[in-house]
Amino acid sequence: MDNGTVGDILQKQRKSLGLSTRDIADRTFINEAYIIAIENGQYSQIRDAVYVRGFIRNYAEAVGLNGNMLIQYFNEETAADDARIPVKKKESDESRKALRKSVEVVSDKKKQPDKGMSRAEKWILAVIVILAVIFWIRFFYN
Repeated sequence: MDNGTVGDILQKQRKSLGLSTRDIADRTFINEAYIIAIENGQYSQIRDAVYVRGFIRNYAEAVGLNGNMLIQYFNEETAADDARIPVKKKESDESRKALRKSVEVVSDKKKQPDKGMSRAEKWILAVIVILAVIFWIRFFYN
């Protein structure tokens, strides 16, 4: 790629169209800070490589460039510079199982119907029953 970095290409095209980074952010719904980071080649400012590629594609299409071609340039650029974007480590099996279990517990709680009376309601009912029995005994045996 002899036109410079992906960010350079995007920035040149944006400026040739007379657009600001804010204009691109409004058109693409990409945070303006990410637009600036891409233009400056600061890909590590963006959460993950998947997002960087998506943002580059959307930005390119917003300024009339081939998004897939710029993704290819981006892959070459990051491989050539050995400036790979840090990617989140895959979760261990144990943490995935724990997460899945916690999600199941939460979803099970949502699915469970009301189990009935609360402790306070049970006490109130017990007091009413006891008073009714006392009243019945006093009324019929006196």
